[in-house]
Amino acid sequence: MLRAVQLAGEAHRMEDGTLVFSDDENRYAFATATYLQDMGAPLTPNMVLLLQPPDRSAFVTFWKSMQLQFPDDLAITRRAACALMFTAYAGADMEHGVLLFQRALSLLPHAEDDSDPQTLGVLYEVAVAYYQTQKSLSELERAETLFARFLKHAPAFGHRKAAEAHFILGQIALAKET
Repeated sequence: MLRAVQLAGEAHRMEDGTLVFSDDENRYAFATATYLQDMGAPLTPNMVLLLQPPDRSAFVTFWKSMQLQFPDDLAITRRAACALMFTAYAGADMEHGVLLFQRALSLLPHAEDDSDPQTLGVLYEVAVAYYQTQKSLSELERAETLFARFLKHAPAFGHRKAAEAHFILGQIALAKET
């Protein structure tokens, strides 16, 4: 398992956070990777991600262990935070997810450069994490600040999440009035 975790750290990753697949898709990917291994294909970084168990609690555990194994990997930290924020998964922990998103923000190579697309993506994710917890007014204000920072540069890129950010800012304004 340790070798699988090490290989997964080298896998090619998409930049848009964790993708959620149906149970059938997970079983098919797992069966395909298992078949390839049985046929003697070498274990590659991308194949390790297919071998990830389809159980949702194992999904959270997998990304938590990956984040512990590679604490300075920005993509793994983002994925672990995303997994922890899905409350439908057993083992989800929104507070820990927020902390990991804060860590991801600190791991950015150009954290103060809001024109960097990767920084914009992490800003949006951190803002959403603060908004989802809604434990206190200070968290809503922090989300509002991060969404405003995101929106300063997102429209210039035509970012697809700009409309969602405007909507959530409206929700925050309503929540602050009540």
